[in-house]
Amino acid sequence: MKTIAYIIVILFLFPFKGQCQSSSLQPDSISALFQLFLNDFTVNDRKEIDILTFGGDVFQQMIDTDRYGMFLPEPNDCDCSLINWQQGSFLQKGDVVVVFMERFCQDDEFYDYCDYMVLHIQRTGIL
Repeated sequence: MKTIAYIIVILFLFPFKGQCQSSSLQPDSISALFQLFLNDFTVNDRKEIDILTFGGDVFQQMIDTDRYGMFLPEPNDCDCSLINWQQGSFLQKGDVVVVFMERFCQDDEFYDYCDYMVLHIQRTGIL
C-alpha cells in the first residue's frame, strides 16, 4: 500500500513535461520514435506494482538518453553529475501511457541513489 501511495505522489510531483520540442522531427517520426522507446519496455500485465514493475533489482539495459531523451523528464529535482535510466514496464489504456522506470543518480564515488519514476503520457498531438 505504501508503494501505491508513493507512486501517486510521484505522478503529481513529476508530470511529463512534453519535451517533444524538436522542430527537426515530424509528428509521424516522433510517434514512431516513441513506439520504439516503448518497445524496449515490457508490457505490465500484472495487477501489483512492485520492484519488478520498475525494472527489477539488477541493472538491465539502460535507456539511450541521446535517442530517447525527449521522452524522459527534465532532471529539475536532481543535481547529480550522472543520471542513468533503467527500463521498466508500461501500461497503456487508449491514448494514455504510464511508464515505470528507475533513475540512478550518481554525484561522486560516495554518493548515489536510485528512485522510482512514473511517467503519465497522453498520446495526443504530436505523439
